Amino acid sequence: MFMWLEVPIDLASKKEAYEYHLVARDVLLHNIKLIHTENPEDQDHRWKEAILQFESSIGIALPSLETDWTFEMAMLYAGTIYTTIGYGNISCKTTGGRLASIIYGIIGIPLLLTLPSLPASDYNESNMSPRSRAEEDEDVKRDPPMAAALIVTFGWIFLTSACFSVWEDWDYFTSVYFCFISLLTIGFGDISPANPQYSMLTFVVVIVGLALVTVCINVAQEKIAQLYMRMLEKMLEQTLFLITTSQKPWAPPDHRIGGEETGSLSQGFFTSTKLINRSASTCDTMAFVSTNIV
Repeated sequence: MFMWLEVPIDLASKKEAYEYHLVARDVLLHNIKLIHTENPEDQDHRWKEAILQFESSIGIALPSLETDWTFEMAMLYAGTIYTTIGYGNISCKTTGGRLASIIYGIIGIPLLLTLPSLPASDYNESNMSPRSRAEEDEDVKRDPPMAAALIVTFGWIFLTSACFSVWEDWDYFTSVYFCFISLLTIGFGDISPANPQYSMLTFVVVIVGLALVTVCINVAQEKIAQLYMRMLEKMLEQTLFLITTSQKPWAPPDHRIGGEETGSLSQGFFTSTKLINRSASTCDTMAFVSTNIV
């Protein structure tokens, strides 16, 4: 299907580029002949102009002397790694840069896939049934097989890297870099297989590797989620401990300084008590007098 859709346009564009190149080359030869037949003075300058015209017509420009690795491009490159986009407009050429890209992808991709799901993982505990709560406690206690997943995945990557170094005549580190970037689904396109006879074996290697990497990332996500929940539990325990230790029994405020009553609250309390007692005695006396009169 893709051949039927793409082959005619691809052949037409290549034929047009080929014919344009032939025309540009003929123009260059014609200019060189004119330089020889006409005034021979300043031939070097005219040859240079003819060559520059030919290079410009076929799209060849002088290489830039400025680096592509600006801060913005470095940020873009880092983002294309942990988001697994891999635009390919910039990539590392040094061994140190490629090794840093592998390490950054191994750490950054599981974190990016795990962190968005952490805040809402355990906040609705009041709506959980006893069974679901028990199941979640069991999941927290379960230890994911992180070591086994890493050993199997890295073992497969290193084994297939040896195969690619034989098939493609690469050095071993280049094969390791190709396997990591391919299996992490980044795919910068800076390194690609050149032997189509090994394409089926390449597909098998990549499919098995993708399955192993997916399992490894899922195990890493579970491990990171467990560490996150344990950290929250410790923070909660420390907060509760600080709250319980800082609380003291309530006592009424003491308005005494040096043993003398200086607070208006105490004086008002005693004055109100006396008034209430006097009012009660007055009411009793009036009731007694009115009874005798009657």
